[in-house]
Amino acid sequence: MTQYFAVVYRYADGSDDRRAALRDDHVAFLRGLHEARSLRVSGRLHDDDRAGALLVLAGSNAAAVTDLLDGDPFWSARLVERRDVIAWDVVFGSEVLG
Repeated sequence: MTQYFAVVYRYADGSDDRRAALRDDHVAFLRGLHEARSLRVSGRLHDDDRAGALLVLAGSNAAAVTDLLDGDPFWSARLVERRDVIAWDVVFGSEVLG
């Protein structure tokens, strides 16, 4: 059975311009994870208090998912202030995640 993880990114305050400069690299990185079937879905969170994103990944454990995401240019550039990797049991909709 595939284990899924919900990952919440919270971007650093004042990082908009720096994220814009690295966005193409960030998207290319995520595209690679998606093509490898590690990243199942992702997208921006619309939160007035803090910019962020939600990603759903498949992996063997939280440490493996964390290791994968360490390669994200946003993470390397310290544009992600907080990254929570949370094991997630899918009850409905697992067919969508494939």
